[in-house]
Amino acid sequence: MSKELTEALETVAQATNELVVAIANLQSCLQQIKTQEQSEWMTLTEASPKLGLSIRQMRDRINDGRWKHGKHYINVSDGVAPRYRVNCRAIDNVQSLPPEKRRYR
Repeated sequence: MSKELTEALETVAQATNELVVAIANLQSCLQQIKTQEQSEWMTLTEASPKLGLSIRQMRDRINDGRWKHGKHYINVSDGVAPRYRVNCRAIDNVQSLPPEKRRYR
């Protein structure tokens, strides 16, 4: 094998190793993001004690439009009946304001 070919193969091998490390780092970052997103969205039962609201109160806020879909709640139903998850952090941010300054949208 020629010297140039050997050097080229070594360069490719090094680049491949660096790419494998970068992919592993990316997978780790994506897993952290996924875990964080899952922990932000809670079922109504899980969120009730944290928010200090009953399940009925949370459903009322969803149904009357005070909470914005995608920001404060999401619907994860299978199409039969609504099953909601709420973002406690986004709701806490709004609820920490005085009532006259609350804007859910």
